[in-house]
Parts: sequence; structure tokens; C-alpha cells
Amino acid sequence: MDAETYKSCIIGLLLSAVALHAEAVELNKEGRDPAYVESIVNRSKKIVDKLGISEQKKADDVTTIIANRYFKL
Repeated sequence: MDAETYKSCIIGLLLSAVALHAEAVELNKEGRDPAYVESIVNRSKKIVDKLGISEQKKADDVTTIIANRYFKL
């Protein structure tokens, strides 16, 4: 699978996840060190920036979804 196809698949999956969660996506930061939360959110933003999502609300939701997945690791 080439890089463009891979990127398209990832964008599709993330946008599907956002569509399934039509309501606001909440960051699961309760009980976490604020510096850790900031670090994870910044990492997530770097990933989303590379995806090139033009709609800010969707980009923010995808960032939050990725950050929440990081917290589960």
C-alpha cells in the first residue's frame, strides 16, 4: 500500500469515528497531570495536521479521539 492510499484509509477511518460520535468529543483528562495531557494533545495535533483535515471542528474531534486513545495505552 502506497503512502497516499494509507493516508486516505486513515483519514476515512478517523472521519468515520467522528461521524459515529456526532455529539461533542470530550477529552478524557480527569485525574491526569495537566503537563501530560498537554503533551499528549500536542502529539495528537501533529498527527492530525499531517492528515490535512480542513474543517476545524472535525480536526479538533479527531485530535481528541487520538489523544483519548493515547491515554488508554
